[in-house]
Amino acid sequence: SGPHHHAQYTAMLNHMGRVLFEGFLWRNRLRGDELLLEVQGPYARDVQLHCAKYKARARVDIKIVSDRWRVWTVWEEREDMERFLEKHPFAMGIRDCRAPSWSLSRYLLPADFQRTTTLPN
Repeated sequence: SGPHHHAQYTAMLNHMGRVLFEGFLWRNRLRGDELLLEVQGPYARDVQLHCAKYKARARVDIKIVSDRWRVWTVWEEREDMERFLEKHPFAMGIRDCRAPSWSLSRYLLPADFQRTTTLPN
């Protein structure tokens, strides 16, 4: 939680409650009406087809956008994440809730973001 809480850990279940897919649901900081679902690469097409079954007549586009976004996982302190997100308004970030005792952050960054020696700064 906090001022830069842009995502939530989530899962899709079948009708019996078995986990089909897990991932993070991100709200785009720059386009608040855009949601991005992060899943493991090999499952992206399956998730896309699964979601399409339930969209009914909703005016929603369900696309794979791995060519536009990349996920970064970084070991860092919370303050480092806050500074990075303040400096880069296009970036989205959260603390990874799956291992709360670790100092692990996840970032969703544009695919053309240039990697530096140390990500936060």
